[in-house]
Amino acid sequence: MAKSTQKISDRVAATLACPEGKKTHLFPDKTGNGLCLSVSSSGRRFWKFRFDHGHRRNNLMTIGEFPLIGYEEAKVEAARLQRMVKVDKRDPRMVAYQPKTATTVTEAIDAWLTAHPNRNTATVKANVKPLKAKFGKTNLGDLTRFALKAWCEEEYAATDDRPNRGGACKGMLLNLNAVINWALREDTGIILPPGYKNACHGLASRIDAIRDRTQTGHAVNWEDDQFRQILRAIEWTYEQPKAKNGLANAMASNLCLLTGARPSEITTLRWDEIETVAGQPGVRRVTKDRHKMWLRTGRPRIITVGPRGIAILDRAQALRDATGYTGPWVFPSPQPARRGKPVRCMNTFCRRLSKKIGFEVRPYNFRSAYINHSLEAAEGQGSAAFNATLQMVSENVGHARPQITLAHYIKAKGTQVAQSVLVTDAAFDRYYQATRSAANPKPFLPELAEPSSCEGANTNRTNAPSW
Repeated sequence: MAKSTQKISDRVAATLACPEGKKTHLFPDKTGNGLCLSVSSSGRRFWKFRFDHGHRRNNLMTIGEFPLIGYEEAKVEAARLQRMVKVDKRDPRMVAYQPKTATTVTEAIDAWLTAHPNRNTATVKANVKPLKAKFGKTNLGDLTRFALKAWCEEEYAATDDRPNRGGACKGMLLNLNAVINWALREDTGIILPPGYKNACHGLASRIDAIRDRTQTGHAVNWEDDQFRQILRAIEWTYEQPKAKNGLANAMASNLCLLTGARPSEITTLRWDEIETVAGQPGVRRVTKDRHKMWLRTGRPRIITVGPRGIAILDRAQALRDATGYTGPWVFPSPQPARRGKPVRCMNTFCRRLSKKIGFEVRPYNFRSAYINHSLEAAEGQGSAAFNATLQMVSENVGHARPQITLAHYIKAKGTQVAQSVLVTDAAFDRYYQATRSAANPKPFLPELAEPSSCEGANTNRTNAPSW
């Protein structure tokens, strides 16, 4: 009977045989560095490295076949792999004998953003920031589905103040999936183990935070009193110079509501992008050379600003003069850590705004509300005026075609729904009138009587229809 461990040498390795009744047998080396010799019933011998990593025990990795690789060479390789597991905390199977060329998660994400300038936006950076904080120093080849899933379930679990965390988790996985797919290409210079599979491919369907999230859209059409509450709350912020997040976020949110532009386009607005229009003192034009639809349209985007938007720009200029700011941004950040950079806390401002007015408001709600408000104002003024307004609104919100803008014009106000019910119901009157005839002067359905109290009511209704 063979010992559990024994001193293996080239001579001993040549004489070891697989016990009868087994297909393979593992002979551990006495050195204790994880080196083993696997002997099959057919007589083939392979050096194996046995190790524990993560939640799995007794993992096996093939070093090479004996006698092509001798004992001394296999022992040195096993010692190197053992150090990789114990000291570097890395799975040697994912390094594939090239530890110096391995790329960390942070390096892969930064290289992907550099190779795709259109993806290098504040939203994408915010999505991958928690990922870089958790797995930034981890080798991209060592990023496993198990570790990624466990972290997503913990990091993006719904909380009372942020119940819809699944959307952020899905966005993060979409970006990571794009990073890994790009890294698997041969022209990226990133070396991954042979046979490596994308760790987050199809992972979104297995995460509870994504499956159980509440699907919410940005399409809104506020009532008149809700519009007044929002504008009144923003005006209140103007009167509070020491309010958290400063006046810049309030002005940026207000300009989003008045123009329908994307929040990122307003927060990064520069003074040199604003120009006057000849013969139209009440109009300003903002030209965005680089924007979200640049690759699709191939042309700069024009955002038209009216008198109320010009008033906000004048307020921003007054704030600029009062603070002595000389940078290019229209809405500079008031935070000391972001001095000289544009604001980026519109989500925080809108959460505080929602608490003050009593209903939820998000930055992207301003776009949908602007579309509905503008097109409602153009209705009844003729097709030419409506089409001109539609074209302007489509350009302001950044849609490639006006049909996309109309697709967002779908959510009616509650008062409009109630009025539509009355109009539709009245349209049935002609059918009821058609049921009257000389032989049957009464309508097919009985007239509705005035409601009466229970006392003295005639319960013997002979004229009631039998259903």
